[in-house]
Formats: sequence, structure tokens, C-alpha cells
Amino acid sequence: MNVSEIKHVVFDLGNVLIGWDPHVLYRKRFPDDAERAWFFEYVCTDAWNLALDKGGSFDEAIAQKQIEFPQFHEEIGWWKSRWSEMILGEMPDTVAVLRALHERGTSLFALSNWSAETFPYARKHFLSLRMFKDIILSGAVKHVKPEQAIYDLAVATWGVKPETLLFIDDSPKNVAGAIAAGWNAILFTSAEDLREDLRSRGLL
Repeated sequence: MNVSEIKHVVFDLGNVLIGWDPHVLYRKRFPDDAERAWFFEYVCTDAWNLALDKGGSFDEAIAQKQIEFPQFHEEIGWWKSRWSEMILGEMPDTVAVLRALHERGTSLFALSNWSAETFPYARKHFLSLRMFKDIILSGAVKHVKPEQAIYDLAVATWGVKPETLLFIDDSPKNVAGAIAAGWNAILFTSAEDLREDLRSRGLL
């Protein structure tokens, strides 16, 4: 890779810039770790949440799940009514990296698996999002990472070449998806490691 080819840096949002953890909310109802793990494995599952990220209706998905698991009617409803309690806030160390890039005049984009229904909360509360030239949400475009369609759509929307993008995501699958689409990509593990990686590429 020629470092000089990188013209744009693309951030994932959840657990890269903005902390998200449903355990924080559901620990209030299921303090026992095993009981809570069962709930996430069989009731409000990762696949179910990903379908919401892909543009599924919260009301419809919750109503169907409440039919399947009537004993958890209230708790399933929390996925919408108390959604903001799963948000941990901005991750200040990563936001500092984002700000450093922004101050250098770096072209910044975001690509996130996030429901369009809940994202207005983030827009309102997290000013760091204003540093991005554009944000593509899976819930708005009806594709999720690591589907190649969302990476190709981002390239077309932003009018850039894949090889000019450097993508940062905390999911190995999403990083692999970006690389398969011709992007450069970094697996996010910590803000400190990210900063060092960006320095090694001449971006900081």
C-alpha cells in the first residue's frame, strides 16, 4: 500500500466513537450474568438487532418478539423505550484522534451499522459527528456491514476510489469486508493503537 494513496478516513461509530452496551440496561433486570446471557442468546439476539440496523421497524420487531416471548414483554419493549440507556456516550480518547485528523484537514466519513430510527438521538447529543463530511447508516440504505453492497454504495455516494479510503472498525468481519471491497482498513482495539497506526501511515 502506498500511504500517499489514502485521502479519506472512514470511522465506524458504535464502540469506536460512541460506546454502546445493552448489558448496562439489562443488568438492571437480569443481574445474574448467565440469565442475562440467555436473554441475549435467545430473545433479543445479535441477529435480531442486526435486522433493526438494516432498517427493520422497531415497533414491528418488538411486537413479534413479544408474541414469541410473552414472559419478557416489558423487557423486550425496553429495546426501544429505554434504548438511550444502552448508550455510554462518546469515547473521549477516540474522539481526540478524530479531532486531530479534522484539525489537519483530513477528509472524514462515517459508515455505521445503526438504525435510522435511533440515530437522531446521536445527532442531537454527540457534537463529534459534525466533523464528518457525510455519514452512511445501514438503517437508511438497507444494507449492513460486512455486505459488499454497503461499501460499494459508500464509494459511489462519496465519489471516491476504494483504495483512497482507510476504514476503522471494531469488528473483524467488517474490516475484512472493507478489504474485500478494495479499501484499506484497521481493526480498532484502542485509541492509543489507532493513533500509532495513523502516525505510521503519515496521517497524524
